[in-house]
Amino acid sequence: MPTKDSTPRVLIVDDDPVSLRFLEAAAMQSGCVVATAADGAAALAANGVFDLLLIDRRLPDLDGVELLRALRERGVTAPAIATSAEIDAGASTQLRAAGFMDVLEKPASVRRIARIVRQHLPQPAPALLDDVAALDAIGGDTNALRALRNLGALELEEL
Repeated sequence: MPTKDSTPRVLIVDDDPVSLRFLEAAAMQSGCVVATAADGAAALAANGVFDLLLIDRRLPDLDGVELLRALRERGVTAPAIATSAEIDAGASTQLRAAGFMDVLEKPASVRRIARIVRQHLPQPAPALLDDVAALDAIGGDTNALRALRNLGALELEEL
């Protein structure tokens, strides 16, 4: 379920500090607010509602499947992606059977991480008129945007 401001919230759990920071940076570049945890206990203590979970397959206190099971028992329903540097067909099948929607093999490029994050986040309904995108497309000129909208309104009236 998207947060009130519709900025997606992602919880990333990984005991490797380099992987954790890289996944965090990639998710943030995708426009997400990110919370991180270095182990299962910290993930279980994380506050907030999350739209997506990225959980390392092997953690020091719980494995990823155990952590996902514990989160589900607490009512967390966000889609979950397993991450691991050691993935084979059997492990992938096991993780999916345990409830993970997808598996991300590390290391992964920022582009791959962004694609998998976007793929599994709830998609908000597009705004009828997106002022930010429109201003971006015309160089930020609010007067030009107003004029274009007026022209569009006149054309609609003629139709």
